[in-house]
Amino acid sequence: MRRIDYNNASVDITLLKQEYLKIFDKERGQMQTLWEPLRDSLRHISPKPDLYKDHIDDILIANFNFLAELYCDFTKLVEEERISSDECKDLEVIFHYSKTTKKKSSDDEEVKEDETTNKIKKFQPDISAFFMKHADKLKIQTCHYCEMSYINAYGYKLIYQSVEELLDKASLEDLIYFIPTTKDPLSIKTAKMIINGRPYTGNLEKFDNIHYWENSTVKKSQQIEDYKRNHYDLDHVLPKSKCPIVGLSLFNFVPSCPICNERLKGTGVLGENERQICSLSPTSIDYKFDSSVIISVTPKDTCAILNSQEHPDDFKITFHYSDPIYQKTVDMFHLRERYNYHKGEALRLLDLLQDYSPAQIKMLHNVFKESDPDTCYTEDKIKEDLFGEKFMSDNNRCFAKMKRDIIKGFKK
Repeated sequence: MRRIDYNNASVDITLLKQEYLKIFDKERGQMQTLWEPLRDSLRHISPKPDLYKDHIDDILIANFNFLAELYCDFTKLVEEERISSDECKDLEVIFHYSKTTKKKSSDDEEVKEDETTNKIKKFQPDISAFFMKHADKLKIQTCHYCEMSYINAYGYKLIYQSVEELLDKASLEDLIYFIPTTKDPLSIKTAKMIINGRPYTGNLEKFDNIHYWENSTVKKSQQIEDYKRNHYDLDHVLPKSKCPIVGLSLFNFVPSCPICNERLKGTGVLGENERQICSLSPTSIDYKFDSSVIISVTPKDTCAILNSQEHPDDFKITFHYSDPIYQKTVDMFHLRERYNYHKGEALRLLDLLQDYSPAQIKMLHNVFKESDPDTCYTEDKIKEDLFGEKFMSDNNRCFAKMKRDIIKGFKK
């Protein structure tokens, strides 16, 4: 429903890509080593060998239209059984998002991963943290598929920027909540001891050496980092289960709500071919849902009814398409039914627009002006206070597009 705004003025896309690649710095060498023989094999069987780039970095930050072409080529090779299940598993090991993948021997018995592949970590927490960090610049607040739910985010990094800041500035209660122990919660006595040992900035070793729970091979500061990890609901537009190569690509991630991600889309694909997939992905330059779809409140009969909130059953939410391709999005995410379930949001706005016509707003402005000549209550400010159009757009609130469309439609 809403494109991810990678091209707005506050985003330096080059720096953003460079920062994203840093997530993989420690593992890049192993990943590249494992990629090269598989890459060469894929080039040998693919009619588009150039899609399988020399270096994995060129896949990790490739634009979405390239990823869609790569996905279509790879899945076709799989359908033609030119790629084995073992090769797919090997690719899953490299582009390792969230699930541990074990290699299997020829007789299908599970074996331990070799030393190299075992070092390749799960990247989901770091990718989630990356999107959380840049949420304001990228204007990520609501689900980009439905715009009905706010993105779920949790973890200590929403309050504290680092482990050091947590240790130095957290309250007693936050230390108990965010610092893990092997069994019981952190005691008040131990939390006070941590507070008395401040500061820890630049000297995490001092915290790591505190003996308040049994020894572990993992440093205490790292245990905090791993515990209650930051989470962000991210959907793979192109499912990693069908094409592992795109499993870690920046522009294959769409911040979404659990309903759209897990219950409705799952491992489905937005379109039936490369062109459709590009048109329907919120990360693609070809995505034009906002200008191609209009959402309106429509009376179920021809009679115009005032006070629509008192007659909700007489109205429905309707989606109008100038490009019918976007009905696929509306249907996949059940937007018609879901928006009609919440049509009270639209009916309230419709009643406000009917109650406060341009003439009435002008009258309110004159009343404020007469009572206080220095008032800042312009007609535009009164409209914004009543209808909140700018606030909804600037802050990407739920149902923002529907409300913008209703306001525009009413003006006509």
